[in-house]
This record gives sequence, structure tokens and C-alpha cells, in this order.
Amino acid sequence: MKHTPGDLGEAVREADDDDGQEEIKAVVEHAHERGDASGKAHDARRRRIFAFLCAAQLLINCDYGILAAALLHVQSTMHMTWLGAGSLSSIIYFSLSLATVPVGFVLQR
Repeated sequence: MKHTPGDLGEAVREADDDDGQEEIKAVVEHAHERGDASGKAHDARRRRIFAFLCAAQLLINCDYGILAAALLHVQSTMHMTWLGAGSLSSIIYFSLSLATVPVGFVLQR
């Protein structure tokens, strides 16, 4: 039975249902034998996604790191109390913590 590299996940799921280790080995060997542009395209896509995630993380760090540097200026300009300034800082990190749950789910898909 011939498989394409895209069939690998489906074949593994099917083999898990009936313990078909031979089927998994055949699919993996076929994928390695091909080694054509589809595998290279997949690698290139993974590199682009990794670069995008690194850039996004850099921008996020700048975004929530800037408040700590500018907090005294923001506090004096907005006439905030220390409680208000501390709450503002906490909201950013609390929101960041809440966002990790759905983002983690999305990245696993």
C-alpha cells in the first residue's frame, strides 16, 4: 500500500486503533524514501512559523515590558495612586496569563 507523507498522521491513528506497527513502519519508510519537495516544503513552512512565533514573542515582550519603564510617567500624567498604578501593571500580566490557555490550545492544532 502506497502512502504520501500527508497520510502519516492518519495511518498512525489507524494503527493505534489496531496495534498495526507494521503499517506505521511502512508509512514512515515510504515518507523517508520520497524525500521530495513535499518534505522540504513542510520544513520551510515550519521554519516560517517558528520565525513568526519568535517575532511575535519579541513584540509581546516589548509591549508588556514598556509599562514598567514608563509607569512613573504614566502615574504622574494620569494622576494615579500607587494602588491604581499597581493594578494597571497587574492587569497586563493577569491578561497575559489568561491568554496562554487558548493560545496553547490553538498552537497544538
